[in-house]
Amino acid sequence: MSYKMKADRLAVTWEANMLFSFGTEMVGWLGAYLGGKEHLIKQLRGRDRAAVERALAICVKRGWLYDGRLQGAVLAGANWQALTLRRAALQDVDLYRANLSSTDLRNANFNSANLTLANLRNANLSYASLQATFLWGADLRGANLTGADLRGAFIDRGDLPRALETFARVHGFTLGGRRFQMDPLEWDRAFPNGTLFDENTILPDGRAWSTSVSLDECIPVHRGQ
Repeated sequence: MSYKMKADRLAVTWEANMLFSFGTEMVGWLGAYLGGKEHLIKQLRGRDRAAVERALAICVKRGWLYDGRLQGAVLAGANWQALTLRRAALQDVDLYRANLSSTDLRNANFNSANLTLANLRNANLSYASLQATFLWGADLRGANLTGADLRGAFIDRGDLPRALETFARVHGFTLGGRRFQMDPLEWDRAFPNGTLFDENTILPDGRAWSTSVSLDECIPVHRGQ
């Protein structure tokens, strides 16, 4: 076989592979776009990152991410790391063990959602609504919760000191009736990814965060704990 014939065959093979890849991508987009709500939900919780992003883009285009159409969806284990879900209406959704690390969740509505054992490290939850949200075992290290509404949220009492570490290191905190104050540099070494709170953050017991908040009192004891 001549060199030219080999080169021509390689070119044909490359073109065929490119067409197959393009066709597969187009089929994915077409399937996602024509699919109904259940099809999109299945893709949103799948392992295929490209399919997740396609499904999310379609939900945004159709307005489903904001109009409550996804309310109550089962999305356990979803991988939404570093995606933009600002103002998403996700009330009552099941996001058990979901990966939401570094995700933009500003002004999102998670009321009564299940975020048990979810990875929320470095997520931006500023001004998000988390009323009666299940956050048992959720990793909130480095999360931005400024202005967030946590009224009635279900949080492990043992997670609270970790969740409030940023303001505790700066302003001090009350625990067990005693007032503690540590040098900010010591807190920085102990907690390099502190969670952010401010005076607009509403704590689980309904109070706004302040420097006098008692860490051992602001989480109500829920039945079953």
